[in-house]
Amino acid sequence: MEAHYYLEYSRMEREHWWFEGRRQILGSVIDRLTGSHRRPRILDLGCGTGESSRHLAQFGRVTSIDLSELALGFCRHKALPRLVRGDAVHLPFAEGAFDLVCGLDILEHLADEERALAEMMRVCRPGGQVLVTVPALPILWSRHDIVNHHQRRYRKGQLRNAVARSGLRPGILTYFNTFLLPPTLLVRLGGRLVSRPAPPSETHSDLACSTGGIFSGLLRRVFAMERGLVGRVPLPLGVSLLCVATKPGETCPVEPAVAAPRRSWADNILDRFVRPPRPLTDTR
Repeated sequence: MEAHYYLEYSRMEREHWWFEGRRQILGSVIDRLTGSHRRPRILDLGCGTGESSRHLAQFGRVTSIDLSELALGFCRHKALPRLVRGDAVHLPFAEGAFDLVCGLDILEHLADEERALAEMMRVCRPGGQVLVTVPALPILWSRHDIVNHHQRRYRKGQLRNAVARSGLRPGILTYFNTFLLPPTLLVRLGGRLVSRPAPPSETHSDLACSTGGIFSGLLRRVFAMERGLVGRVPLPLGVSLLCVATKPGETCPVEPAVAAPRRSWADNILDRFVRPPRPLTDTR
C-alpha cells in the first residue's frame, strides 16, 4: 500500500459502508465460531491500521501483526495492546499459539500464498480454525486492485485448493457481498473502458469515491443484510470470498456451519464462458 494512502485507509476502515458491513458479517461468523470458547486467542494477520483488531477484541484476546511499521504506528495510536511486526510467511509465534487465525483480505497481496497459509496453520492449535477473506472474481480486476497491490482475485475453487494444499480442512467456503455484485461489476467494467494512467498522488481506491450520505447508508444496510446468510447458505457469486478452515486435530468447539462445499452452477458457468481479463498495466 502506498504510504500516502494509509491515512485515507485508516479513515475508510472506521467510516466506510463496505468496512462497516463487512464487520457485521464477520462478527456474525466469528461469534458462531467462538461462542463456546472463553476468551480465545486470536491472531489478526495483516492488521493494517488496526480497525479489524479492535473489532476482533470483542470476541477474544487479540494479537495484531503487520509488516508495515507505518501501519503499526496507527495501531499504537489506537492503543492496541499486543502488536508485533512480522512477515506472513515467517510468523514469529510458536506452533499452536492461537485458537483462531484471521487473514482478512491478506492473501491477495502475497506472492507466496501457500507459504502464508501453511504458517497460519502452524500457529493455529490442533482443532482451531483459520478464517480468510479475499477479493473474488478475476473479471472484477480494476485499478482498485493495482492501488492496493493485489496479486490476484480468487475463484472459489482456487481458494479451496490453496487452503487444502496447506493441510487445512476447508469447512465454510462461500462468496459474499453478493447483493452488490451487479453494480460493482458495472462500475469495474465501466472504469476499465475509461481508465487512464494516474500519478501516485491522484491514484486511489474506488472505495474512496463512495463514502458518506444517504446512499452510503443504503449500501451498508444492503451489504449487512447478508450477515444472516454467510456461513449458513452458500451464496453462488459475490465480490468477496470467505473461508473457515480447521487444523486437523482435536474436535472443534463449533462445527462448521456448512459442509465441505461442492461446485455450484455459477462456478460451472464461469469456467465455461468467462475468462479473466489481463491485469491492467500500471504505468505510473
